[in-house]
Amino acid sequence: MGSERQLLELAPGVGTDASRPRGPRAPLHAVDPAVRDYFEQTVEYWDQIYAGSSFINWHLAHRRQLVIEAVQGFSHGLPLRVLDLGCGSGVLTRDLLRMGNSVAALDCSENMLRALLRNLDPTVRPRFLGAAIGSAGDVCLRGETFDVVICVGVIQYQRHPEFVFREIGRLLKPGGICVFTIPNQLSFHHVLDPWCLLRYLYRAVAHRRGKGESLFESFRAAFNRPAYTDRVYEKRYFRRDIPGLVGAEPLIVRDTVSFGYGPFTFWNRSLFPNRFSIVLSKAFTKLAHLPVFSSLSVFANRWVIVLERTYSSEPAASLAARHFTTEPPTPGTVCRKLRYR
Repeated sequence: MGSERQLLELAPGVGTDASRPRGPRAPLHAVDPAVRDYFEQTVEYWDQIYAGSSFINWHLAHRRQLVIEAVQGFSHGLPLRVLDLGCGSGVLTRDLLRMGNSVAALDCSENMLRALLRNLDPTVRPRFLGAAIGSAGDVCLRGETFDVVICVGVIQYQRHPEFVFREIGRLLKPGGICVFTIPNQLSFHHVLDPWCLLRYLYRAVAHRRGKGESLFESFRAAFNRPAYTDRVYEKRYFRRDIPGLVGAEPLIVRDTVSFGYGPFTFWNRSLFPNRFSIVLSKAFTKLAHLPVFSSLSVFANRWVIVLERTYSSEPAASLAARHFTTEPPTPGTVCRKLRYR
């Protein structure tokens, strides 16, 4: 662990000119353009998402607190070197800096990063390692650099999340941790609302056509297909998907925390006021943490998951290269640093 002052370091062979080709270091796994455009246009919404009084405001504030607690539990009061991967407007980046950590930030949206830099408190800037624009699936930073990587509200927007976890394994120091979050496909909000059920049935039938699969196989496949919000790719997961999502070593699952239940809706309309929905959610969360009711966690809204980077003797460069033995390199653009204005 360490919080020594050191500016953001790009990986060997990666420049700061976004027009230069990356070369054969690794295939570029670009950000989905619709996802990038969506976040470029919604900076203010996401910067204020924790401050309102609605259920979603409270729910995401709870997620924020659980992530901070996971980092605090790992640090034991010592300063850490942290990467906020998919940092958005930097709410968690600023939280982590105020805790005394040294923090680097990466996001696909330049507007989000500009908001982060504008809102940085001058008192924490000496611990801010820098910001970079790039893809979470092809990070331009040096390997084995960070004690902690947080990846909050990011995985569901990745068409190929396996590459994100590959990069996390490369970036973490041995013994370091990653804290990430994913939304649940089987949350009460989705399984109890007939509008959601009809949407799933439609996907099952559409997927079955021309596939030659049984209805059960098609229905199961429909639950695993990506869900779209307008033009934006966004996928939900089952709890059983977590080990396969993370992949093999060097990352292993250390802890999974379920949280949030609701809001309860009918035909996509809330049945209860926000305050009562929050009370219900708190009650279900407490019940799910009791051994006798632990099965309730299957229906939580989201999970906060803690991974550990094992003490592998294999260097970070080899861990990254291992995933590209059959896939040829593709040209692309380099990730670039974003500087203070």
